[in-house]
Amino acid sequence: MKKQTIFQVESLSLNLFEDILSNVHKELKKELFNELKQIHFSMISRSDACRVLNISKPTIIAMEKRGDITGYRIKGSVKYKYSEIEQYVQSRIIKTRSHEG
Repeated sequence: MKKQTIFQVESLSLNLFEDILSNVHKELKKELFNELKQIHFSMISRSDACRVLNISKPTIIAMEKRGDITGYRIKGSVKYKYSEIEQYVQSRIIKTRSHEG
């Protein structure tokens, strides 16, 4: 549970109140950025990417070579940005739908 702070505004100077609000704003921005960073930049393993895409490891390697998706070598293993895998899936859905009509 987050710590709650209650301020008695009438006993604060305007400058102090502005400083407090500024600090709260900075902290909230920092927390929001960290949450967004975890969501949009979360990395998944090659095995997990294969499961998400329902493909084999040789197929995902071929997709990397063609430039369909990007693999990132991190400490000796290949990782994928989950957001990029989602974008790839969405682009394939759109292409499939456009060919049906």
